[in-house]
Amino acid sequence: MPENQNSEAGADALEVMFASSQGSARFELGLQLADRLISKSDYAAALSAIEEIQGLAPDEGRAALLSQKLGRVNLRLSRYDQAYHHLGQALSKLGANPDCLELFMVYHDLAWMFYRQGQLSKARSYLEGAELVVDLRSDREPGIEAARADLLHVSALIEAASANHDMALNLLEDERQIRRRLGDRARLAAVYNKISGVHQAKGDMVRALRFQEQTLEMARDCGDRFREAVSYKNLGEIHHSLGETDKAGEFFRRSLELSGEIGNRLGLAFARAGLGRLHTSRGEYALAEEHLLAALEVSRQVKSRERESSVMADLAELYCEWGKQDLADKQLAAAEVLNNERDQFLSARHQIVVAKVLSRGGKAQTASSAACLSSSAQALSQARIILEGIVSQPVMIDDEESLSCTELEIEANLMLSQVLARLGFRGRAQAAAAKAQALTAAFSYNFDARAKEVYFAKPEVKRVFDWQKELG
Repeated sequence: MPENQNSEAGADALEVMFASSQGSARFELGLQLADRLISKSDYAAALSAIEEIQGLAPDEGRAALLSQKLGRVNLRLSRYDQAYHHLGQALSKLGANPDCLELFMVYHDLAWMFYRQGQLSKARSYLEGAELVVDLRSDREPGIEAARADLLHVSALIEAASANHDMALNLLEDERQIRRRLGDRARLAAVYNKISGVHQAKGDMVRALRFQEQTLEMARDCGDRFREAVSYKNLGEIHHSLGETDKAGEFFRRSLELSGEIGNRLGLAFARAGLGRLHTSRGEYALAEEHLLAALEVSRQVKSRERESSVMADLAELYCEWGKQDLADKQLAAAEVLNNERDQFLSARHQIVVAKVLSRGGKAQTASSAACLSSSAQALSQARIILEGIVSQPVMIDDEESLSCTELEIEANLMLSQVLARLGFRGRAQAAAAKAQALTAAFSYNFDARAKEVYFAKPEVKRVFDWQKELG
């Protein structure tokens, strides 16, 4: 019998035993069942099993473990308020045992939660707590090596979100070696997924695609539906960048469907946003708006302020392309207020959208604006300042961005060239256009012949070469 069938049979037997159990035995079986369901990403069922044994904990230690599991499940369901409540309870109960692995898991999950919400300083703080727990344990104790791998993974997430891509890749490679030694194929899928994301952020789509396809294969083999849904979304982003829009749409829709089935609301926001950007690129603006507004609503429900800000930029770009400049202005202003509240700088992507709105006649008036930019020349000059600031230094993004560093650089240089030409700086415009074309060639240098043909037929790419011809 295949391994996954053995696993399903074991789960069925455990469910039967749990249904007929009572007292302390029921509590322990409930914990085992919850662990089994969590490993299969069936978080809604795991939550039900845990809720059935609340009040049955025989002592404070087991009650703390229950709180920790409730926190983890709610975290995976993107219920951040509930997750923080239960993890806080577990942290309080476990504080007297600074070297227990349960405490490590609580610190780890809190670090992961704040990473997901874009609050990296808080994520680093809780990660330090997790590192302290591991340092207090012997390297030979059971579970310590896996804990060290978990530490490496969250550290890599935070470094990637800080745009420290090479450091993130080094951490992930260290984690990959540990996971291989442990034979932990399920967690290895998460490692490959993150490696793919970092390569994607750097603009190496060939490596990103290879690692993401391996991620999907591992997730399916392990029955990890959460990771499978994430992988579908990431494959959608990669194929969209490659110009394969039909494939991209199929993967986004699979991610949307599966995220809904497993109750991953943040996954719904990512998939909806992907579909929104896809329809925007096709000129299907009403459909794009429907998906992006849904993504924005879910992002707000789960209190993912980073995702909320990103979707606002997507909406602003949509409205700019649609010719609804006032709506684009409103989205950009709201996003800047949100970023100020988070004490975050505006992303390169956000700044490019601001410049696009300015160059097309919008005010792009943000919370920090002294006055509306009523003059077209003024607006173009402001767009020029923004774009020159972007192209004058390496573009920094995290690996949750929909576009890679190179793609953003191409877009910024193309837009700068167009703005400079309108302002009368033809020589500078030609130089920026040449830079956009060179970056386009660099982005596709390791594509095979078919991939290059599809990529160079992409409307965004054709605009780079059409514009340079127009400039002469």
